[in-house]
Amino acid sequence: MAHTPGEWECQRNDADFVIVSQEQHVPILVATVFQSDPSDDIGNGLDNANLIAAAPCLLEALEGFPASVIREYPDALRAIAKAKGIQP
Repeated sequence: MAHTPGEWECQRNDADFVIVSQEQHVPILVATVFQSDPSDDIGNGLDNANLIAAAPCLLEALEGFPASVIREYPDALRAIAKAKGIQP
């Protein structure tokens, strides 16, 4: 399983947010996060978009731990499996 390459970033798009990858200076749309309450200027949409944008970095950080260490943290193992679409 491979995700969209490049560093992901969150950008404002009218009332919503988009997650884009800037691989080789060509923006690639990764996701759109819609506001749950359009009357709320930012709401939790920005928080959700930032979390999604951080996902590749978080996965890379978790996978960087030695297997002997990561095995001691079941939540980390579940997070890696979920990011890769693996059912427990």
